[in-house]
Amino acid sequence: MKNLLYILCFVLSFQMMAQTKQVQPNPTQKPAKTAVKKPVHTTVKTAPSVKPKPKHKSQPAVEFTKTALTPEQQVTLTKMAYDIYKIQMDVKPSLLDNQMTMGDVVMPNSLTVTSEEIIAAVEQMKKGFGVKVQKATSFVTVAGVPQNNAYWATVTADCKMLPYFRYVDFDSKWSSVKTKQGMEIMTMNEKDQLKENKLAANTNTFSYNLIIDYKPGDSIPNHVTGELKVAVPKKFEVLELKKIDLNKERVLGKTKIKLVKLFARNYAIQVQGDDPSLKMMVISDENKQFISNNIAHISMQQYAAFSQPGVQTDETLDKLGATVNDINDVNRVKIGKVKGKGNIVKIVLFRAIDVENVNIKLDLTKIEVKE
Repeated sequence: MKNLLYILCFVLSFQMMAQTKQVQPNPTQKPAKTAVKKPVHTTVKTAPSVKPKPKHKSQPAVEFTKTALTPEQQVTLTKMAYDIYKIQMDVKPSLLDNQMTMGDVVMPNSLTVTSEEIIAAVEQMKKGFGVKVQKATSFVTVAGVPQNNAYWATVTADCKMLPYFRYVDFDSKWSSVKTKQGMEIMTMNEKDQLKENKLAANTNTFSYNLIIDYKPGDSIPNHVTGELKVAVPKKFEVLELKKIDLNKERVLGKTKIKLVKLFARNYAIQVQGDDPSLKMMVISDENKQFISNNIAHISMQQYAAFSQPGVQTDETLDKLGATVNDINDVNRVKIGKVKGKGNIVKIVLFRAIDVENVNIKLDLTKIEVKE
């Protein structure tokens, strides 16, 4: 779940809109990329002989700040949200869905977890850390500049020995990637590293991409150093949502939750006070976890408007966009779409209320280079 949930899904937030970098594109992000271009085609048309201004070539160059949005930005966000809404609510069956392997369900609080078990598992995980240097050719920016070709030093480790490994949080702070001659080649700043932290866990594998200044033929990286905080949950607060719960307000921690749509392959959940610590699993009628759960966030006002007929025109979206200015709002609607065999029977939301934190200092020399 976590690999796609930073994965991006499409999130109307400052962090997602202020950058063009997407290190691990997922199905949710691809539509958003197309949707960004839409406002370009709705601007005033020029004569064929007039060249479009360079600034209109790339909509991602627009800065979505935490302060009030410009009218153009508000309309852009609304059109992007509408595009992703249509994709998420599309319920056409896919042949691929039935070919995907569903995951076994490990329900929160179904395991008895001790501190000793967690520490032993972390020690085992430390033995498997390695680094692979390889080329990345898209969705990469360095210091705000898009890169056609760049290299990543990808740090990986097997974390499936950790209890509740799918719900473990990793907080990394990398200090150096050096060559044998001691040359520093890591180009990522702390701000970019914070974004990478959200994509670090990938099901049963820890994976973290560090952008480096490396060219084939250079002295290859010799060691990578950093610190990693592993937060392993031991106990959860749990909320289960089924069809019987439609339109009923529930509470989890300080968050108010209401299930507003539940179909065979997609759903919508209204959330007031969305908490980043909340996690989710979607369970099929065969008691399996769907292999893919793509989540997009839109405002409650947008969801209410999109659910009504007749909002497809640019004019109606422009009017709605003029009233929406909530990219940082924690009151929103999560709309999700799953892939895999079977139909949704319930959605489980949960948050860790007892966590074991283990700090790891890493100096990695097991490095593979693919040029």
